[in-house]
Amino acid sequence: MRFLVDRLKQTGLIVGLLLVLSACRQLDLPQTPPPPSPRVWQQDIGPLLERVGETRTRLWLQALQRQCATTRPGDAALCAAGAGLDPAQASWARIQRQLREGLVWQCGARGLLTGYYEPILSGSRQSDRPGQAPLYALEGEALRAFQARSPWLSREQIERQAAAAGLRPIAWVDDPVEAFFLHIQGSGRIRLRDEGNRLLRVGYAGHNGQPYKAIGAVMIERGWLEAGQVSAQSIKQWLRAQRSGDGSAQARARDLMNENPRYVFFRSLPASLSEQDGPPGSMGLPLTAQASVAADPLAHAPGSLLMLRTREDGDRLVQVQDVGSAIKGEGRIDLFTGSGDEAGEMAGRLKAPLQVIRLAARAAVAAGSAARPDAPGAQSESAIALANCSAGI
Repeated sequence: MRFLVDRLKQTGLIVGLLLVLSACRQLDLPQTPPPPSPRVWQQDIGPLLERVGETRTRLWLQALQRQCATTRPGDAALCAAGAGLDPAQASWARIQRQLREGLVWQCGARGLLTGYYEPILSGSRQSDRPGQAPLYALEGEALRAFQARSPWLSREQIERQAAAAGLRPIAWVDDPVEAFFLHIQGSGRIRLRDEGNRLLRVGYAGHNGQPYKAIGAVMIERGWLEAGQVSAQSIKQWLRAQRSGDGSAQARARDLMNENPRYVFFRSLPASLSEQDGPPGSMGLPLTAQASVAADPLAHAPGSLLMLRTREDGDRLVQVQDVGSAIKGEGRIDLFTGSGDEAGEMAGRLKAPLQVIRLAARAAVAAGSAARPDAPGAQSESAIALANCSAGI
């Protein structure tokens, strides 16, 4: 889906929505972080489950069960480890016992956790008021032109020449600032005023091949925002203030958005998605709020299980079910926070130094590389290894 976006988290979605918007405050990482723990499989995930807690473990099980409802050979061992664990009905004692039997873990990389979400915006199918921003599909004549030339037209060129380029809108968004940010998130819901307030779900369908440029960095360079002030919210406030000003202020806002030449195209998502479902991720599965993440597929195979440890967000288990073109490296993870304003607030704030922990099915790990969880001293050894792995976070 977002393929989510290429979503333009160019140096990381927030380093991605925040560094994707960029250049926010300096990370509060330790000056001299301790060396990482050896990459050995630890035999007992009990200490991890204690840290994550019951609520977040049940939430992760929802994402796992949704993934395991599809047929993917690579998921067989992981799905077997969680087989029969109903997220709502299974007792916490049973969940802990079965997962301790079925999973092992190892210390992963240090990095950065950010967030993304699915906004809910007001708009219309046909333009019905001044100032609306179109969402374009890439199809027909425009698609053929794009295929013949990449990179294609810049953002500024598209906005000036859309009709001549063969682009046709699939919907119109009332707030152009929100439309600009929708290009970063890669998916959203549009409440169509001219269709009885029906919700149209749109998803990422590609981009124009132009490089991404974070406008937050431009604002810092020009003295419009201090580095420590840059966030999705502060950029939106600045843009709206300019757009409500005189002609020169409005031109300033438009020119700033055009500093980012990349332009995202959208497609209508299937009506079969329920209102409770998240947008489809790169695996084609609806994302689970707070339990699905985008990660670098070269570092984490799609469908992988991770534990994320941060000081700001605590500990959580997540499934890798999405990608982002600017989410690169083992330590860069982007958490899907959900849909709507509250999820957007969380995504906008989330920018935390991170310790990644990799989990795998015991059955999938080479024989002899991990002892049973009930081996003498197994839990205390795992607790010590977890503390060493996360020291300094």
